[in-house]
Amino acid sequence: MLEYLTIEMGAEALARPIVSRIEEQCSKLAEPPTILGRPCDDLSPGLRSFPFRGYATFMRYRETTLEIVNILHSRRGPDAIMSANEH
Repeated sequence: MLEYLTIEMGAEALARPIVSRIEEQCSKLAEPPTILGRPCDDLSPGLRSFPFRGYATFMRYRETTLEIVNILHSRRGPDAIMSANEH
């Protein structure tokens, strides 16, 4: 993600704080006992989304872990999520 944002923003110094905030948010999402996010079962069973600062984190809660499926800018649509799941 850092590499992608660095290219998109033109400087790692601009991208790094965004990536750090997203990583912090992902850590908070993984803390039990709360299951957060909006269900997105229409896209994939067990998939949930959580918006954060213009990005959507797509994730699945597993037995003891949080699986981050994808993190997309809010301007990207469901097709981007599904294409990422196919790889």
